[in-house]
Amino acid sequence: MEEEMYILIAKSLNREADAAEQQQLEDWLNEDIANSDIYENMKAVWQETDTLFNKPEFDVTAAWENVASETIHKTTEKKTITFRKWITISSAVAALLLIVFAIKVFTTEDWISVTADKKMMVVNLPDNSKVRLEAGSTLKYPKTFSKEHRNVSLQGKAFFDIIHKEEQPFTVDANTVDVSVLGTSFYVTTDDAKATVTVTTGKVAMMPKDHSDKIILTPGNKGIFKDHKFNVVSDTNFVYYQQGLLEFKGVSFANALSTIAAVTNSVISMDKNLSNTVQQQLIEISFRDQQLEKMLDEICLITNTRWKKDKEQYIIYGR
Repeated sequence: MEEEMYILIAKSLNREADAAEQQQLEDWLNEDIANSDIYENMKAVWQETDTLFNKPEFDVTAAWENVASETIHKTTEKKTITFRKWITISSAVAALLLIVFAIKVFTTEDWISVTADKKMMVVNLPDNSKVRLEAGSTLKYPKTFSKEHRNVSLQGKAFFDIIHKEEQPFTVDANTVDVSVLGTSFYVTTDDAKATVTVTTGKVAMMPKDHSDKIILTPGNKGIFKDHKFNVVSDTNFVYYQQGLLEFKGVSFANALSTIAAVTNSVISMDKNLSNTVQQQLIEISFRDQQLEKMLDEICLITNTRWKKDKEQYIIYGR
């Protein structure tokens, strides 16, 4: 494979490829299954360098010399570099690491990492867009956005209210997917297994990391990406993501719990011995920017019930 294709792959992985370059890469991937293997090897190298650069004390010069010693300075030997037991790349791909390294070291911007430890916090981005970051979530963004794009990354849950800029798309790296907009508001949850996006205003594009597929979401849509597949459902609670407000007036206890489970991406069930009278009692209660367990504390208080966490689900019992 020619060097220009290596560079094109690196630009795509670094989210710097334009539409024409991305299409050129996709055409090349479709030409031969071997090309996909090369792409996956390079992607693995790219992910390994993410780990390297995230170390608290990273010496660029020393690292460059280390990489060069294994590639440029040993071209007379057949050499393999093993990053993990399941990733072994040939010396040809090892040479590619120099390209990856150069792009990552010399184009990396200064990034800020913000973690909402115990409560929700509002983050103002360099373009004055706002992010409501939920407790336990981490947002990373550059001190200054480039002229061509606005890229951030999220681990956890956050509501984004993005200023419209036609010439400067906004992209969220949400672990398993990329979420791209020009200007809109939307809610993102992400973990290692699944990503969900709920749109409150505007349009949002949701794509897997290799950009092999894409869905467009509009207000009230929730896009779910799991097991390499997309699913789109209607979400009537999308205002909650925008305002952080849940109000129940004359709603059954059972229905209120279903809504809370939906907006928090949680599993909440009622004990089989809980009477139908308790389940169907009508309640009035409101929550604003409260965590799931705090909401359960309050709703169980007014319904004379209690909750218990069992692995990944919450079970409601009678008192």
